[in-house]
Amino acid sequence: MVQQAFHGEKTSPMVSTVIATKARPKLVLRAVATVLQQTFSDLELIVVVDGPDAETEAGLSLIRDSRLRVIVNSMNVGCAASRMVGVNAAKGEWVAFLDDDDEWLPKKLEHQIEEMQRTTALERSRLIVTCAMHIVSPFGDSVRPKRIYDNGQAFDVWLFDRTGLRNGAVFQASSVLVSAELARTLRFRPEAAHEDWDFALRAKAEKDAKIITVPKPLVRHYRDDLTPRMTNDHKITQQTAEKSAGFCPYWSELSSEVPPRLVSWRALSDFGLCASACAGSFSVSCWIAGGRVT
Repeated sequence: MVQQAFHGEKTSPMVSTVIATKARPKLVLRAVATVLQQTFSDLELIVVVDGPDAETEAGLSLIRDSRLRVIVNSMNVGCAASRMVGVNAAKGEWVAFLDDDDEWLPKKLEHQIEEMQRTTALERSRLIVTCAMHIVSPFGDSVRPKRIYDNGQAFDVWLFDRTGLRNGAVFQASSVLVSAELARTLRFRPEAAHEDWDFALRAKAEKDAKIITVPKPLVRHYRDDLTPRMTNDHKITQQTAEKSAGFCPYWSELSSEVPPRLVSWRALSDFGLCASACAGSFSVSCWIAGGRVT
């Protein structure tokens, strides 16, 4: 049973939810509704509108719920910086994130708070709670991750391993619940090519964060397609990753020992993107299973 603290005179909610949005009024209103309909109600919702946006502001102004706060950036600063505007304004001890085009299922926070309350006070200061997700795309729906991260394996190995069909790893902000202290300390970095991965990888490397995943799919994450975020071109991806080879020592082993045709282009693209995003923050471990990538 989740322990909720309810406030007579409004003090601080347990959870602050942050949604960053830009020029997607219909989608963000859908996202907002799924937060305000949570069975766990001890929350506030902070929507950060990235730059003046009359239609989005007008739609949000019609919502009559005292838990909603809207912050409008004076200029466009991007997703990572907008998330941090919300984090810095958060009153809750915990912060959850939702992309403006995704949805939460009604018991998302309830299940995650239950998992959090099973941990020790020491663990909570460096805790990230995620959940499985319904991935919705034109190519069909699926539930990810297929294999839950158990903290016994290097996180970068789990995240980037594409050597088989059983991993299906995913780390995406819409599933994340994290202590406000940890979120403010690590921050989402605007310079990161993939700020979600960058945040998680630095949390593990710098804070020895513990990641707990609720195995139930509690988020609908919408993808326009399932193509890599950078490119399908192996040469371009390899060049991007090689720029970070000094920080990712296994990349040299991968590129020198494994012929390009044996390397999954999806794995290369994912790795190349995050290696360039996180260069200097950590050393990625080798994820070549059995000495061969397929």
